[in-house]
Amino acid sequence: MSLFEEIRDTAKAAIDMTGDKAEEIIEKGKTKLKIYKLRQKLKDSYAYLGLRVYIKNKRGEALENAFEMQLKEIDAIRQELSELKEQADLIKYYEKCKNCGAFNDKEDEFCLSCGSSLKPFHKTVYSVKFQEDEKDK
Repeated sequence: MSLFEEIRDTAKAAIDMTGDKAEEIIEKGKTKLKIYKLRQKLKDSYAYLGLRVYIKNKRGEALENAFEMQLKEIDAIRQELSELKEQADLIKYYEKCKNCGAFNDKEDEFCLSCGSSLKPFHKTVYSVKFQEDEKDK
């Protein structure tokens, strides 16, 4: 293998690693944005629930069963927020396989689910010179 080919392969491996890191950063950013938006939606839901309680109380209306839909929405938002936080932890500590989408430890070289390579391929050149033994006849 020529020096040019080695440089090319090394540069390609570096570009592949940079692309993988960029994808990871983008994925983390998207997840953080989703978490932020859900937290805001949850705060808005709490505020709306409080406003409804206040208005119904001021009017002297019964509060029982009036808020079931709002409470279900809050529970759904909290569940989705919990799932996104778990996903954020997975992205932080695990690597997603590009082939099957399974999560693997960042140190794994191959996907435990499908066996695909998780790391960019690095070529190592071994040159071995064989010398003939002059003593053999």
